[in-house]
Order: sequence, then structure tokens, then C-alpha cells
Amino acid sequence: MTATKKTATNSVISFEDLDELFKKTDKIISELGNPICDFIKLMVKDGIMKKFNELSYSFNFNQCSRYVEFYDDKLHISGGIDFLLENNDTVLLVEVKTNLYISDVKDHLKRLELYRRYLNARNKKYKILGAAAGGVVRKNVKDYVLKQGLFLITQSGESFKIVTPPDGIELKTW
Repeated sequence: MTATKKTATNSVISFEDLDELFKKTDKIISELGNPICDFIKLMVKDGIMKKFNELSYSFNFNQCSRYVEFYDDKLHISGGIDFLLENNDTVLLVEVKTNLYISDVKDHLKRLELYRRYLNARNKKYKILGAAAGGVVRKNVKDYVLKQGLFLITQSGESFKIVTPPDGIELKTW
């Protein structure tokens, strides 16, 4: 006796379902090790503070920390922030993904709320801003990020530099 599975022939998959399927696939791949995500984070790290300070918002961020954890036992909250930019009155929490999905953005929005509660418990009245970064960002995700009031960081073709060989090292020609 063989078991069979019936499938719908005219089924429609939503963007959210597709997003979740891609996310699960990425999670499986990332468990194998994800040097691409590390690369994306390094690209973002190298210029993020400078690029935000160049915007017309006058942020003047003076500190950028990579992977900041926060937790509060009394409030039963915890989280991790890929990049935290700070100045005297504002913090910017940046979530970085190789492929940015709507579910990542929703998770980040929850993280922003948790961090607000975390700071409130410490009587820190910083303004909190959010940003989401991705190496690959589909249009529906881009639209969603912007509608949520977050900054969006995407690749632009400018996020690399060429390292000049030090004195004494000669370039080879083949």
C-alpha cells in the first residue's frame, strides 16, 4: 500500500509565504556557514557611520558598535543588534541580512520596540531609529521597509575598495 499526497493544481502562493520559504532555505544554508553574510556586514561596517552623517538629517554619529546584545531579566527581554550607531541623543539600530525578507523586517521592528523598553528601564531617552540592510532586496521588501519608516541600505556598486600593495610588493603580469 502506497501513500499519496493530494496537491492543489491551481494554488496561489502569497508574497509572505514565498518570503517564508526563501527564509527557511537561507536558514538551512546559513547553518552551513555564511561567509556572504559576513562579507555584507563588513561592507556595511566600513562606511555606515560616514554615509549616515553625510545625510541631511545632521546625525553626527560618533560611535558604531558591531553586534550589541541587550537583555533585561526583570522585563524578560533580550536581543542582538548587528550595528548600533550613536550620538548624544539618538541611536540607530541596523539589521543586516544577505537576503532581506519581510519577516526579517518584522523581527527588526519587534527588536526596536524591545530596545525602546530596555532604554526606558534605564531612564535613557534616546531617539531610536531603525535601518535594514541587505545584499539582495526584492522590490516588495524594499517597499515594505520604507513604509515601516526605516532606512534601507542596499548595495550600490561603490561598497568596496582596492588595496594598494605595500612598498616592496610588485604586481605580477601573466
